[in-house]
Formats: sequence, C-alpha cells, structure tokens
Amino acid sequence: MHQSIKTMKLTHFIGALIMCLLSPVSLFSFQNSFTGIWEFSDEDGDTFLVQIAEDNRVISNYAKGDNAIIPEEGYWHLSGNELHILYNNGWMDILRSTKNGYSKTAYKPGETAEKKGGKTSVAFKTGRKTIWGSTSEAHFTGYWKLLDENKKVFYLHIQEDHSARSTYSDGANGLFGEKGIWRFEQNRIMVMYDSGWVDVITKQGSSFSKFSYAPGQRIGGKPDNTSMVERANMEELGVKR
Repeated sequence: MHQSIKTMKLTHFIGALIMCLLSPVSLFSFQNSFTGIWEFSDEDGDTFLVQIAEDNRVISNYAKGDNAIIPEEGYWHLSGNELHILYNNGWMDILRSTKNGYSKTAYKPGETAEKKGGKTSVAFKTGRKTIWGSTSEAHFTGYWKLLDENKKVFYLHIQEDHSARSTYSDGANGLFGEKGIWRFEQNRIMVMYDSGWVDVITKQGSSFSKFSYAPGQRIGGKPDNTSMVERANMEELGVKR
C-alpha cells in the first residue's frame, strides 16, 4: 500500500515536472503562431496590413484620417488564447484563432473589450516580409512639384545628402525659398525647414501626398494643408535640355 502511494506520488511529480518543462515551449509556439504580417479589415471593409513583431511591438499601414500621415503603432500581449493589440490612438484589436482560421475584433477608444463587443472580421496571415514593400529613400530623392496653402505651385529638391531646398516664395526667405533637412521613416519622409514648417510626404502604392504643418503644430495631428505630390520635369524647373 505504502509502495503504491509512493509510486503514485512519484508519477505525479514526474508528470508535473514534464508539464513545467513543456509549458514554455508550448507558450513560445503559441506566441509564434501570431507573429508575422497580417491582413485586417476596417469598419468599411477596406484592408490594411499589421506587423506583429516578436519584441511585442506592432506597426500597421492603416491610412485613413490622421493615420494617413503617421501610421498606427502599438504593443501586443497574450491573454489566454487571444492576442491583444493596443494602438497609440486608443483603438484595440483582439486576434483569435477560430475553427476556420483567425478573426479580428476591433474596439474603439474607450470601448470595453468583451467577447460580444466590437466588430469582428476575418484575419489572414500573409507571409510577407515587410508591410512597406520595397519603399526606400531612393523613392523620395529628386525634384517634386507641390502646392502650398494657397494652392500655388512650388518645387522641392530632396537631395541624397538629406538636405532639402524649395522654391516656396511666401515665407520669410522670399524669393530665396526655404532650405532644410529630411529623414526617412517607413513609407514617408519628414522635411524640416529653417522657417519651422514641416512637410510630411507619404507614399501609398504608387502615389505620393504632402501634409504640411505650421510652426508649433503637432506632427501627426490635423495638418495646416495637404496637396498632391508629383515628379517635376526639367522643363518645369526652367532647365533646357
């Protein structure tokens, strides 16, 4: 009898030890099933990409409203068999495994994350390596045609040495235009002029857009003005071939 009890205790101990050893592996495998680049849908049915990284960071290319300028970013954590994503604009997505794949439930800022709340749609893991495709600094260097706050055309030269020069003549420099520096971030560049103005030029697919901020405005909020962005040719710049 005593031998049976000892045997049972030993068996339970070994079983518990095995579970402890396997648990981290299982947790890592479960977590790894969520990391990667996903295709989500918003409330209008439009799709966007979300990158769930192993370091608990999240980046998306969601391009509506303010997020057309500064894409959504955030962090994720596991909660049971779900992955919870909290974005910097207050939205939250919950990613779940379903019988047929995965689903995503979105919650607006301030909404309580309940399983019956939010709006649920299908989510797909894409297998892509990056959400920005092959976007690089080279896509932004060169001469550009833009519009100012008065819909007046001006030209901007984005140089490879990260300097910038424009023909904008309504600023403090008048006919001498503006000069500044720029930096590349994901799918956009940020041009910071000596006047305090900032132009954010974004690339979505094959098109470009400009979002201008007056001195003191919060970058990523509502811009002072927006416009199209087009490549400028030499004839427009007054250079003869």
